[in-house]
Amino acid sequence: MKNINSFHFRVEKSNVLIFIASLILYLLLSGASYYLISLKLYFLRATSSYILVNYFIAAIYLLLVIIIVFMFYLIGRKIDLKRKLLSSTLSLILGSYTGSLIEILITYRSILEYRLAIDIMIAAFFNIFTLRYFFFIAFTGIAIGYIKASYS
Repeated sequence: MKNINSFHFRVEKSNVLIFIASLILYLLLSGASYYLISLKLYFLRATSSYILVNYFIAAIYLLLVIIIVFMFYLIGRKIDLKRKLLSSTLSLILGSYTGSLIEILITYRSILEYRLAIDIMIAAFFNIFTLRYFFFIAFTGIAIGYIKASYS
């Protein structure tokens, strides 16, 4: 019978890679989103074609999402997702959460002195699941990479 009271925490390269990739790519996606909003406002002032500008911005954002899925696809090909599902998922959530916290701290630094820390932590958590759907986008890439590597 296994000793239930002992818990060994091992840091594996794949988990560190998932954490760092999710942190960097989350910050890249959030920065690109703010840049795309300002780009959209610039194009709307320059042209009167609202539909064309919206299609252009949506195509750029879709390209960013495809790049993120592809990057996590490459990571997913190198890990055994069946064996490391929990640790990979936790690394992805923790990296995305850290990136979301950094984004909130940079974006809202002027009003942070009036906010509670728990509000910021909850907002950062919901940010990765509901606002940008980053967790689901990244996990899709990992799962596709694992499926492709295991069946080929």
